[in-house]
Formats: sequence, structure tokens, C-alpha cells
Amino acid sequence: MKNVLLKKINFNNPYLKLGGLLIICIILILISNHVFAKDLLAGTDTDIKDTMKGTGKNWLYILDGGAALLLFIERHNPKIFMSILGVGIFLNIVMFFAGG
Repeated sequence: MKNVLLKKINFNNPYLKLGGLLIICIILILISNHVFAKDLLAGTDTDIKDTMKGTGKNWLYILDGGAALLLFIERHNPKIFMSILGVGIFLNIVMFFAGG
């Protein structure tokens, strides 16, 4: 049965390929009406900003410093300590652009 169908349908036919593409596009357009959702994280920006202005930034510095110290003990690579500076600069830039 499969061989009969393959002989009857010419899959190299450009009209068949165009029709299949149009059907796929129409299905995607119809499905796209249902992709809109409400923002579940709306209003959490202020929480993050308050945390990062308070003790959140200090805890991130402490955790990064501890991780850098442990990695230095394991690898004996002084370049690892530059991660503390990198994280500090990154946090300050993020807070600057976040309006904090």
C-alpha cells in the first residue's frame, strides 16, 4: 500500500510543497491567537530593587567572595579573585540601569 501511495504522489511537485507550506502557515496563524498570556511577574520589579538596595547586594558579594576563595584554594589561580570585582561592577551597572 505504501509503495502505491509513493508512486501516485509526486513529492517533488512544487505545487504540493507550496500547498503543504500554506497549510502549515495557516495552522500556525490559527494557533497564534491563543499564545497571549498575562504577565505573572508583573509588579515584582520593586521587590527586586528593594532587595538589591538592602542586604541582597551584600549577600551576593559574600557568596561570590566565598566561592572565589574556595576556587582559589582548589585551583591556586589568583585570577579567580577578579570574579569578585566583576560581580561587583556587574551589580552596580544593573542597579544603575534599573533606576536604583
